[in-house]
Amino acid sequence: MPLASLAAAVRAGHRLPDPLGFFTALAGVLLTPLLHLLRRGVALEAHGQNTLVVLRDGHPHRLLYRDFGGVRISPAALRRHGVEPPPLHGDLVTDDPHALRAKLLAAAVSGALAEQVAAFSRAYGITPALLWTRAARPELRDGPLPVKATTAMRLATDPLTDVWATVPNPMAG
Repeated sequence: MPLASLAAAVRAGHRLPDPLGFFTALAGVLLTPLLHLLRRGVALEAHGQNTLVVLRDGHPHRLLYRDFGGVRISPAALRRHGVEPPPLHGDLVTDDPHALRAKLLAAAVSGALAEQVAAFSRAYGITPALLWTRAARPELRDGPLPVKATTAMRLATDPLTDVWATVPNPMAG
């Protein structure tokens, strides 16, 4: 199920017997593999349309990712982890850890996960702060969160280059 559809189902009134448990499992299924890859130098632009959640017995079980158009790869980080990268071209390549972090967090956390927090909070009356606490990981606690400034990108001289803004991080602490 696309991650964006999950938020839509919650907003449409689909009731879960344990919404906090479901959300906690969802955050784990989403963030664990994405942060694992990020630590190794691969940032997926995992947003609600290209990120699929596999449910088993009604619970988040694993993550599938489609559309590698927004991926960013650090050859230097891969080499530090014993992986020789294949030839890479275009805008896939960056050894800038801030660019990798922004690419991943803007899509997966500021976008897709934030939408889940909003949907679960509205549907079940769970405070966003509690939901964000369940999603928090040590790597996510520092600094503001990046968001893609899409309108600014499209109006820029080079509309294909990412432009970032930041928002307060609800997991900071």
